[in-house]
Amino acid sequence: MQLQLSSPIEERTLSAEKESVTFQDVETNQATLTVTLKDDTNTVGTSEPLEVASFLESKQQDVSVKIGESTTIQLSVTFEPSKKDLREDLYEQLHQTTQKKVQAREEWRQLESSKVVPASSTTSKKPAVASGFLQKNKQQPSKLKQYYQTAQTVVPMVKNYVLFGGFVVLCHMGGHLLVIPAPV
Repeated sequence: MQLQLSSPIEERTLSAEKESVTFQDVETNQATLTVTLKDDTNTVGTSEPLEVASFLESKQQDVSVKIGESTTIQLSVTFEPSKKDLREDLYEQLHQTTQKKVQAREEWRQLESSKVVPASSTTSKKPAVASGFLQKNKQQPSKLKQYYQTAQTVVPMVKNYVLFGGFVVLCHMGGHLLVIPAPV
């Protein structure tokens, strides 16, 4: 007995010694399976192409294949999805969930926009919280604090210039103190 797969195009032979065959990387949404029954030299019959996707609903399933007018063969099909199939299934589930979420949001927006708020209910009640309660009145910092903040910003900028000026004055005024003594 020969089993021929259409996507990818592969052919396997079942015999008394070989009781199972394996097809890998099958495009389940496009593939068809054809069973050909042969004796030693002649072809006894060929089945109609079967859609692979139709019998892959569960991991293991028995499939009846009609060959010719009078012969029916019972095949036990085991399906193990590839990583690609699992990923595609997860993407499909994600897409369906996202569509449901978008639809629910759209319905919610329509409900919110259709609500009518009575004008009398907003004007008669006082607000529970006064506006601006989180904003505190900012007080001016004291003169000492202002001077300290100014010094913190000015000192790092002026420090290098002051050191350079002091070194120039030291070399100019007290240069004789920096002279290396003559060798003896």
